[in-house]
Amino acid sequence: MAQIYRKLNKKINFMTGHRESYPPLKSDENFNKFKKVEKEINARVYYYVPTEMIPKIEDKLEDGDIIGLGTTIEGLDVTHTGYIYKIKGISHMLNASSKTGYVEISDCTLYDYLISVEKPGIIVARALDI
Repeated sequence: MAQIYRKLNKKINFMTGHRESYPPLKSDENFNKFKKVEKEINARVYYYVPTEMIPKIEDKLEDGDIIGLGTTIEGLDVTHTGYIYKIKGISHMLNASSKTGYVEISDCTLYDYLISVEKPGIIVARALDI
């Protein structure tokens, strides 16, 4: 059986690598702070669930799980975020749509959505009950 999750093997440095696109990073002080943050991020180990494995983990996803949509863009881990919203036990994405400008629940399943937007997978986070 294929591995359900994979290690994210990327160096995260998109913001400092595109300093000109982020006005606050014109300041050397802010730029150096961001370099430090990126270094801390890169010291951690992250995993993602490949799109093709979503049907195999469907029962593990819960309403309210936070998901980051992976990307193949160099230096960047995710390009969009949303929440899991279950409809009859099937995961959909609740998100602020850049297309419509509204918060919405995807018409199609999370899996079909990821296929349609050609995303390599998702990073999942879950809030703890404390």
